[in-house]
Amino acid sequence: MNLSNRLCIVFFILYLNAEFLRSTKPLVCYHTNWSQYRPGQGKFTPDNIDPFLCTHIIYAFAKIENFDHLEPFEWNDLSTDWMKGMYERTTDLKKRNKDLKILIAVGGWNAGSEPFSNMVRNEANRKKFVTTSVEFLNQNKFDGLDIDWEYPGSRDGSHPEDKQLFTTLLKELKEAFTPYNLLLTAAVGVGESTAESGYEIEKITKYLDFINLMTYDLHGAWDPFLGHHTALERREDENEVQAKLNIHWVIDYWLTKGADPEKMLLGLALYGRSFTLSQPGQVNLGQPAKGPSTAQPYTRSEGIFSYYEVCDKLKLPSWTLAYSDVQKVSYCYSNTEWIGFDTTDSLQHKIDLIGQKGLGGAMLWALDFDDFNGYFCNRGKYPLVNFIRNQLNGGKAPPIPSEPIIPVETTNVTQQTIDTTKLPAVNVDVQTYCTNGNGYYIKPNTNCQEFYLCANYGTTDATIYYFKCSNNLIFDKNTQGCNYASAAKCDDSNIPAVQPSSTAKSTTAKTSKPASSTAATAETTKIIQPDTTKEDTGTEQEGNDDDLCSNGNGYFIKKGTDCREYYFCAFVGTKFSRVYNYKCPNELKFNKLSRKCEYVDCNSE
Repeated sequence: MNLSNRLCIVFFILYLNAEFLRSTKPLVCYHTNWSQYRPGQGKFTPDNIDPFLCTHIIYAFAKIENFDHLEPFEWNDLSTDWMKGMYERTTDLKKRNKDLKILIAVGGWNAGSEPFSNMVRNEANRKKFVTTSVEFLNQNKFDGLDIDWEYPGSRDGSHPEDKQLFTTLLKELKEAFTPYNLLLTAAVGVGESTAESGYEIEKITKYLDFINLMTYDLHGAWDPFLGHHTALERREDENEVQAKLNIHWVIDYWLTKGADPEKMLLGLALYGRSFTLSQPGQVNLGQPAKGPSTAQPYTRSEGIFSYYEVCDKLKLPSWTLAYSDVQKVSYCYSNTEWIGFDTTDSLQHKIDLIGQKGLGGAMLWALDFDDFNGYFCNRGKYPLVNFIRNQLNGGKAPPIPSEPIIPVETTNVTQQTIDTTKLPAVNVDVQTYCTNGNGYYIKPNTNCQEFYLCANYGTTDATIYYFKCSNNLIFDKNTQGCNYASAAKCDDSNIPAVQPSSTAKSTTAKTSKPASSTAATAETTKIIQPDTTKEDTGTEQEGNDDDLCSNGNGYFIKKGTDCREYYFCAFVGTKFSRVYNYKCPNELKFNKLSRKCEYVDCNSE
C-alpha cells in the first residue's frame, strides 16, 4: 500500500472517531494515580491510556489541604525542571485527541468525610475552595472537577447538615465553573441509607454535568456470605436490606428521587471482589464465606482482583467459571477462593439496562484493572473497555487508530529523566538479549550509558526498545532509570552472557519506540505507594535523613506511633532527597504488606 493510501485510511479513521465522539454516549473512565507503583506488567501510567477509548478521563485523586484548597496527591503529579509530572502526561493525551475531556477527582474512600465536612461547614473555607479550584484546574489544564465525597451526612467526620451543604457546594462550584466552561461531576454512593443521608438528589442534578453512580462494591468480604458486588438483579432469598443491593434497584431509586436520567452514568467495575470459601463446594451466591481471599501479585490488596488477574486464575484447571442467571453476573471459584466479576456477557445486560432506562452513559472504575496491555487474557488490549465502548453505542464504534497520529511533544530531559532517543535499528535476536525475561537491561560495552527494555518476551510480540542516558548520566538498576554516576553504580551483572551473533534474524525483534516519550522516567523506581488518600502532616524535610532513610527509597512506619504515622523517603542519595510524613485518617493503621491505611493490627517490624 502506498503512502497516500495509508494516509487516506488514517484520516478516515480519525474522521470516524471525531464523529463518534461528538455523537456517542459518554464513557467516563477513571485513572488511578497509585497504579503506577504496581510491579511488572501491572504497572500503569498515563502512557498506557488510549486517548480514543473514552470520552472523558478522570484522574484520581487530588486531596483537600487545610480544609480550603486542592493539592496534588502524589510526589510526581506536578512537572518539575527535571521531570514531566503525571498531570501533564495525562493532559497531553488531548494533543492526540482534541475531543477528549480530562477531569481530576478529589477525595475517595480513604480520604474520609472530615476534609469535605470541615470545608463546607465553614463559609470562608468553602469560598476559598471554590475560587482556588478554578485556578487549580486552569493551571493544570484539567477540563473539570469530580467530587468524590464518601459520604456527605455519614461516616465519621461528617454531620447531618452536610447533606444540604453538599448541594450548596455544588451550586457555588457550578457558578464559578460556568464562565470557564469547566465540567462538574460527582461520584455518589448508591446504598439507600447513604443516599438518603447524603444527597438532595433532585437539587444536585441541576448543578452536575454527570452523576457517576458507584454501582459496585454492593457486596464484599465484609459480608459473611458470598455476594456479588455488581449484581444486576435481586435474589429471592435475600432479606429486605439485601434486596436493595442491586443495580436495577439503585437506578429506579435515583430516578424516583428526581435524578435526570441523561446525566446518570452507570458505574461498571473492571475488577472483582473475592472471598475465602467457608467450605469447598459451597460456591453459590448467598452461601457462607469467611473473609477476603489472599492479595494478588499486582493489585496487592486482599479481596480484590483486577480483571487481568482473574484471567490468570482461569488459565488454571483448578478454577471454574460460572454464571448466575438470576442476578445476571459472572463468578469463578476454586476449592478455597471465590471471585465475583464481570465478563462481556454480564456487561451486556448492564449496557442493555442503560438503554432501557434512558441513562446518559457509563462510568468505569478503573482503566488500570482491565487487561490494558493485552498480556493476560489473549483478547487484545483493553478487552472489557473496548467491548463497553462498542456496545454502549449499538455496536457502531469506529476502529481505534493503531498508533498515535499526532505525536506527543517531548520535553527537554535532564538529570533524573531519560532521553528516550531510539538508537539505530540493529540486528538483534530477542532470544539472546532477553534470556532473563521482560525488564530493563544494560547494553553491553556502553559503560551503562545505554540500556534496553525486553517486552512481551516468550510471545510472538516479543519486542526490544533501546534507550540512551543523556549528558553524564548512567543507568541505575535500583531506580530503573538514568541517574548521576555519584548516586548510582555501573553494574552490568544482569547482561546476558551470550552476545548476539551476526546471523541473528532481524525479524525476531521490533525496534520501534514505545508510545511514551518518558517510558522509564523516575516514577519507575522500586518504591511502593499506598493506594489510599493520605493526610499530609505538612512536614517536608529537605536532604536525606540517614536514620530514617538508611534503607533507601520507600515507605516506612514511624516509630512510636502504633502504625498510625508513616513516611516516604524519596530520591535518597541525590541532591533532591526528601522525607514526606503522613498520618492515616480516622482509626486506620499503615499496613506494610498492602502499603495502605487499613483496619489492621500494628506490625512495625
